[in-house]
Amino acid sequence: MINYESNICFECGSIEKVVDHHVIPKVLGGTKTIPLCTPCHSKVHSKDLTNFSRLARIGRKKAMDRGVKMGRKVGSRESIETFLSKPQSIEIGKLLDEKLSYRKIESLLKCSPKTVVKVNKLRI
Repeated sequence: MINYESNICFECGSIEKVVDHHVIPKVLGGTKTIPLCTPCHSKVHSKDLTNFSRLARIGRKKAMDRGVKMGRKVGSRESIETFLSKPQSIEIGKLLDEKLSYRKIESLLKCSPKTVVKVNKLRI
């Protein structure tokens, strides 16, 4: 078995904002993790990787069926500062500064069009 350093992204080698990703969702009995940086972790959970997304949805449903609260409290909002300080928002901002189109940014980062528009509006 290969021993991976937990502070180095398994996919890209980044050492920034590395988290342990469960290969099989924890709520489905998964115990093994691999280190992934935030951008790579986001890609794993993207709509393009339907099997992972499907497993995550099943896991969330099982957790909620057990009474686990998921997400923010109803009516709560994330502050503008918190939203703009997220790695994806920062990357979107950099690409907007480079004058890339919304469509190109969405394609590069595999993010929602609404997210790109929101970042653009809030940083002004």
